[in-house]
Amino acid sequence: MTKKPQLVGNLLGIKNAKTKSIIAKAKHISQINLIVNQLLGHQLGEHVYASSTNDDQLTLVVDSPVWATRLRYIQSEIINGLKKFTISKNIDRILIKVRPVEFQQTPKKIVKRKMTISLSSASQMQEELDSISDASLKDSLKRILRHAK
Repeated sequence: MTKKPQLVGNLLGIKNAKTKSIIAKAKHISQINLIVNQLLGHQLGEHVYASSTNDDQLTLVVDSPVWATRLRYIQSEIINGLKKFTISKNIDRILIKVRPVEFQQTPKKIVKRKMTISLSSASQMQEELDSISDASLKDSLKRILRHAK
């Protein structure tokens, strides 16, 4: 027995006008966010999101001060691009904020794997080791051969 997906509003029984206006505002910001990401392109767009709109001002939040500076340089271009869309025609100003550090994602820990080399590769390298005249290269290959398993 499979159930059809239902709208969240129907599940929550949203009949309240205030709740409907909050959902409408969220949809509006989501649409503006899509437009901003299209205008900025992939490289800059993945570090920026629209957080709110008030009258004629759009608030954009960025990952770091570096991205905030880049946005400030192209702020007028973003406003001109937004004016081409009916949903965002009234935006005349952009406020750029940097996301606080505690809300940013922590970088993943890099796990170093122990270097290993197969026994067959090690034996081939051992055979070639005698024919190498460069001392530093010979020493490097010997260090690599210590990792044979």
